[in-house]
Amino acid sequence: MPWRNLVRWVALVCGLTVLSWRTPEAIQDYREWREAAVNDPSVAELYVTNLWFETAGIVIALSLGLGIFFSLKRE
Repeated sequence: MPWRNLVRWVALVCGLTVLSWRTPEAIQDYREWREAAVNDPSVAELYVTNLWFETAGIVIALSLGLGIFFSLKRE
């Protein structure tokens, strides 16, 4: 079934696309959090919250992409 192979690879590429899209934002949030932790703790909380959301998005996208990729593997 060629459609299964197509869906597998599209899911994997989508997961990797989300990874490459969210990783720079997560790195920037981490850097801003570390810088703001010294001067302004209330702003640091905002950056750490953004960091957690970016990290959760990365984990969910990769989990779904890899889950679909491996679940539609040929028997």
